[in-house]
Amino acid sequence: LKPLGIILEEVVKVENDNDESSGSGISSGGGCFVADVIKEGNAYQGGVRIGDILVAVQNMDVSQSSLEDVMERIGNAPRVVN
Repeated sequence: LKPLGIILEEVVKVENDNDESSGSGISSGGGCFVADVIKEGNAYQGGVRIGDILVAVQNMDVSQSSLEDVMERIGNAPRVVN
C-alpha cells in the first residue's frame, strides 16, 4: 500500500505436526503484518512500525483475514483519516 507508506504481508502459520498424512502444516489466513514502512509516509509518522500486526480496518476485525480480504477492505474504505 504505497499511498499509506506501508507494505503488508500475510501471516503464515506453520504447525509442527509429525503426522505426514495431514499435509504440509502451513496455512494462511492468520491476519497481516507490516513488512515495510516508508519513513517519509503517513503511516510511519503515525507510529506504524515494521512487525506491527493489523487487527482492524474501519473498526472491523481482520486479525484472521487473508491479505486479499484486508486489501479489499482497505480499498473500499473512505479516504478520510480520523
